[in-house]
Amino acid sequence: MGLEPGAQAIRRQRVIYASDLPVEVSTSWFSASLAETAPLLAERKPLGGQGTLAYIEERTGRKGQVGRDRISARLATPEEAAALKLGEGPSAVLLVHHQTYDHDREPIEFVEAVYPPGQWTFEEDYPIV
Repeated sequence: MGLEPGAQAIRRQRVIYASDLPVEVSTSWFSASLAETAPLLAERKPLGGQGTLAYIEERTGRKGQVGRDRISARLATPEEAAALKLGEGPSAVLLVHHQTYDHDREPIEFVEAVYPPGQWTFEEDYPIV
Protein backbone atom coordinates (compact mmCIF):
# COMPACT_ATOMS: atom_id res chain seq x y z
CA MET A 1 0.00 0.00 0.00
CA GLY A 2 2.97 2.31 0.20
CA LEU A 3 2.30 3.04 3.87
CA GLU A 4 5.05 3.63 6.39
CA PRO A 5 5.57 0.86 8.95
CA GLY A 6 3.19 1.44 11.85
CA ALA A 7 0.91 3.72 9.81
CA GLN A 8 -2.81 3.36 10.41
CA ALA A 9 -4.97 1.68 7.80
CA ILE A 10 -8.61 0.79 7.31
CA ARG A 11 -9.31 -2.96 7.30
CA ARG A 12 -12.53 -4.58 6.07
CA GLN A 13 -13.14 -8.31 6.28
CA ARG A 14 -16.03 -10.40 5.04
CA VAL A 15 -16.97 -14.02 4.48
CA ILE A 16 -18.77 -14.65 1.20
CA TYR A 17 -21.31 -17.47 0.96
CA ALA A 18 -22.81 -19.44 -1.94
CA SER A 19 -25.67 -21.85 -1.25
CA ASP A 20 -25.12 -21.43 2.50
CA LEU A 21 -21.46 -22.49 2.21
CA PRO A 22 -18.55 -20.14 2.89
CA VAL A 23 -16.56 -19.82 -0.37
CA GLU A 24 -14.24 -16.89 0.37
CA VAL A 25 -12.69 -14.95 3.22
CA SER A 26 -11.71 -11.55 1.91
CA THR A 27 -9.75 -8.87 3.75
CA SER A 28 -9.18 -5.43 2.23
CA TRP A 29 -6.85 -2.69 3.40
CA PHE A 30 -7.00 1.00 2.56
CA SER A 31 -5.01 4.05 3.56
CA ALA A 32 -6.44 5.66 6.70
CA SER A 33 -6.42 8.95 4.77
CA LEU A 34 -9.59 7.70 3.02
CA ALA A 35 -11.56 7.75 6.29
CA GLU A 36 -12.59 11.38 5.82
CA THR A 37 -13.66 11.23 2.15
CA ALA A 38 -14.97 7.65 2.19
CA PRO A 39 -16.25 7.18 5.77
CA LEU A 40 -18.30 4.04 5.03
CA LEU A 41 -15.04 2.10 4.62
CA ALA A 42 -14.57 2.27 8.39
CA GLU A 43 -18.06 0.97 9.15
CA ARG A 44 -18.95 -2.69 9.70
CA LYS A 45 -21.64 -2.94 7.08
CA PRO A 46 -22.00 -3.41 3.30
CA LEU A 47 -21.53 -0.39 1.08
CA GLY A 48 -25.06 -0.41 -0.30
CA GLY A 49 -24.67 -2.72 -3.29
CA GLN A 50 -21.44 -1.35 -4.68
CA GLY A 51 -17.95 -2.67 -4.21
CA THR A 52 -15.22 -0.87 -2.33
CA LEU A 53 -13.39 0.27 -5.47
CA ALA A 54 -16.55 1.81 -6.97
CA TYR A 55 -17.27 3.53 -3.66
CA ILE A 56 -13.74 4.97 -3.43
CA GLU A 57 -13.88 6.11 -7.07
CA GLU A 58 -17.23 7.83 -6.46
CA ARG A 59 -16.05 9.55 -3.27
CA THR A 60 -12.53 10.57 -4.34
CA GLY A 61 -12.53 10.82 -8.13
CA ARG A 62 -9.56 8.44 -8.26
CA LYS A 63 -10.09 5.68 -10.81
CA GLY A 64 -8.65 2.20 -10.71
CA GLN A 65 -6.43 1.80 -13.77
CA VAL A 66 -4.16 -1.19 -13.12
CA GLY A 67 -4.70 -4.36 -11.14
CA ARG A 68 -2.04 -6.83 -10.06
CA ASP A 69 -2.88 -10.32 -8.84
CA ARG A 70 -0.56 -12.79 -7.16
CA ILE A 71 -2.00 -16.29 -6.78
CA SER A 72 -0.55 -19.01 -4.59
CA ALA A 73 -1.56 -21.79 -2.22
CA ARG A 74 -0.82 -22.36 1.45
CA LEU A 75 -2.30 -23.92 4.55
CA ALA A 76 -5.26 -22.14 6.09
CA THR A 77 -4.75 -20.26 9.32
CA PRO A 78 -6.92 -21.47 12.23
CA GLU A 79 -9.18 -18.41 11.76
CA GLU A 80 -9.58 -19.04 8.02
CA ALA A 81 -10.25 -22.75 8.59
CA ALA A 82 -13.00 -21.88 11.07
CA ALA A 83 -14.58 -19.22 8.80
CA LEU A 84 -14.48 -21.56 5.79
CA LYS A 85 -15.69 -24.55 7.84
CA LEU A 86 -12.71 -26.68 6.77
CA GLY A 87 -12.79 -29.01 9.76
CA GLU A 88 -9.90 -30.29 11.86
CA GLY A 89 -6.35 -30.67 10.63
CA PRO A 90 -4.39 -28.83 7.98
CA SER A 91 -6.19 -27.76 4.82
CA ALA A 92 -4.76 -26.13 1.72
CA VAL A 93 -6.37 -22.91 0.48
CA LEU A 94 -5.97 -20.77 -2.60
CA LEU A 95 -4.59 -17.31 -1.78
CA VAL A 96 -5.07 -14.30 -4.06
CA HIS A 97 -3.42 -10.95 -3.35
CA HIS A 98 -5.02 -8.21 -5.45
CA GLN A 99 -3.64 -4.66 -5.61
CA THR A 100 -5.44 -1.83 -7.43
CA TYR A 101 -3.58 1.29 -8.58
CA ASP A 102 -4.86 4.61 -9.93
CA HIS A 103 -3.59 6.40 -13.07
CA ASP A 104 -0.62 7.80 -11.10
CA ARG A 105 0.30 4.22 -10.05
CA GLU A 106 -0.65 5.07 -6.47
CA PRO A 107 -2.24 2.16 -4.60
CA ILE A 108 -5.96 2.40 -3.89
CA GLU A 109 -6.61 -0.93 -2.19
CA PHE A 110 -4.99 -4.22 -1.28
CA VAL A 111 -7.14 -7.34 -1.01
CA GLU A 112 -6.25 -10.77 0.33
CA ALA A 113 -8.79 -13.40 -0.65
CA VAL A 114 -8.67 -16.95 0.69
CA TYR A 115 -10.62 -19.72 -1.05
CA PRO A 116 -11.33 -23.27 0.20
CA PRO A 117 -10.36 -26.28 -1.89
CA GLY A 118 -12.64 -27.23 -4.74
CA GLN A 119 -14.64 -24.00 -4.84
CA TRP A 120 -12.88 -21.78 -7.37
CA THR A 121 -10.98 -22.08 -10.64
CA PHE A 122 -9.13 -19.14 -12.14
CA GLU A 123 -8.78 -19.17 -15.91
CA GLU A 124 -6.88 -16.89 -18.25
CA ASP A 125 -6.57 -16.80 -22.03
CA TYR A 126 -3.36 -15.42 -23.51
CA PRO A 127 -1.63 -15.33 -26.89
CA ILE A 128 1.21 -17.74 -27.59
CA VAL A 129 3.96 -16.00 -29.50
